[in-house]
Amino acid sequence: MTARKAPFIPRCWLMTDARLGRNIDRIVAALPPRSAVVVRPYAMEPVGRVAMIRAIRRAARARRHLLLLAGRGSARGYDGRHGKAYRGRASGIVSRSVHNVREARLAKTLKADAVLISPLWPTQSHPQARGIGLARFRQLAQHSGGAAIALGGVNAARFRKAHRHGAHGWAAVDAWAERSEN
Repeated sequence: MTARKAPFIPRCWLMTDARLGRNIDRIVAALPPRSAVVVRPYAMEPVGRVAMIRAIRRAARARRHLLLLAGRGSARGYDGRHGKAYRGRASGIVSRSVHNVREARLAKTLKADAVLISPLWPTQSHPQARGIGLARFRQLAQHSGGAAIALGGVNAARFRKAHRHGAHGWAAVDAWAERSEN
């Protein structure tokens, strides 16, 4: 049996969210080429969700982004899966959320290609959650096995700090929306 080739893991990740609204396709188009877009249908407004996902897919394909589906449902047309809903080996990229050592070890056991470790810093989406800090981030990254993606209050400047602590890449919601407005 041959070993599975390590997949390309982008440095820049967008987590879709209802706060991004109807401009989401413009935000996806503004991402650096070959970024990752995690489509989270459950975090989007129900009205117009299908049309919005189609717009995301068109914009993502035009920029050669990876598309990952979070949550349940058919991943046909996606490059992989994100989250707890899928516990087996999917075709394509598999990413998981990591908030503690138990989840980091589970991600390693499940051979996740990428782990989104959060919240690194306080965020607009979870203002009550304290950030884990860079030392804890490094610890979780070491336990997880996959490429460590920093999430939670991260932007390009903060990613440079996180990169020195083991971050392969960074993910955001609001930071990408703010960048696309400039």
